[in-house]
Amino acid sequence: MSNQLKEKHHDSAHGSESGHNHHHVLDVGVMVRTGITLLILTAVTVWTSRIDLGVLNFPLAMFIATTKALLVCLFFMGLLYDHKENSIIFGTSFLFLAIFVGFTASDIFFRGDVYVKKGGTVAGAVGGAAKFKKPWNMTNELVSHGKELFGQQCVSCHGAAGAGDGVAAGGLLVKPRNFTGESGWKNGRKASEIYLTLKNGLAPNMPAFGTLSGEDRWALAHYVRTLGANPPQDGDSDFVKAGVDPAKDTMPGEGMKAVTLPVEVVMDIMVKEKGSH
Repeated sequence: MSNQLKEKHHDSAHGSESGHNHHHVLDVGVMVRTGITLLILTAVTVWTSRIDLGVLNFPLAMFIATTKALLVCLFFMGLLYDHKENSIIFGTSFLFLAIFVGFTASDIFFRGDVYVKKGGTVAGAVGGAAKFKKPWNMTNELVSHGKELFGQQCVSCHGAAGAGDGVAAGGLLVKPRNFTGESGWKNGRKASEIYLTLKNGLAPNMPAFGTLSGEDRWALAHYVRTLGANPPQDGDSDFVKAGVDPAKDTMPGEGMKAVTLPVEVVMDIMVKEKGSH
């Protein structure tokens, strides 16, 4: 009886050890084929680096690098032969990495062009080439564009109907503006006044939308005006106060040119500007 118990204990321990601590020995053939595949992909990486595919260069390089990394993890690191829950954990990490890269890309690739003065100093971030002529004059197209921007930029605080009841409103010290009302507007309800509020911000809650182009800010201003009744009209003097020349067609200011600069260059210029003051 004692010997039988010892045998069962030995078998149980051996099974537990073999079930949980067994290391898969990679077949030599699989090892060689995987190694050759990695060498081929490395050669492809070098070859594609000498070809200009425009915007496709980066995703192609990432695809090849990801494929090589997966081969190493699956075969050389033994993930293919490991417990399935480890594969799920490993795959989930790539999901979170993709989310991180996606949010970063949304800022880098859609931040717009940077306007630079003749002296080389940064003047501000804007949206690039003009899409609308005289955007300070309200049109149905501008209002429609403003509605789209409102859904992206403003709904969280001001609510879908602009009543100041967005999901983030409860966490703010001062309740967001109710755009459907006619009173209490600190900077006024004219399109030019709303435009300047979007450009400069309004303490304590309202940020400056400096990353939006002037046209986008005008579009937002026109849409916000439609949310309330009897909005006041602008005159040429109001447009001048907002920094535009009513006789011209587009927004860019005098002595400025639109160029796209790398983020590192912009940061270096801003550091030098700050140090000179």
